[in-house]
Amino acid sequence: ALPISEWADRWFKRAQRFGLVNVTDARWGTELPTHGKAQLDHVLASESIESRISAVAVLHDAANDSDHRPILFTID
Repeated sequence: ALPISEWADRWFKRAQRFGLVNVTDARWGTELPTHGKAQLDHVLASESIESRISAVAVLHDAANDSDHRPILFTID
């Protein structure tokens, strides 16, 4: 079995070949916690959608029943 990092590398490279952008990495430049202390959530979008995003934020909503924090995108 391949290590998780190698699977992730293959997955993101394949997405890029299909014209998808990892929006969270493109906007944040680093990983931000979306699940405990780790970023488990990544959002992919086409380049045309990514170019319209003006803000990306991780919401810290105590009322959220999920174990993952929501990611809010502002699209112009």
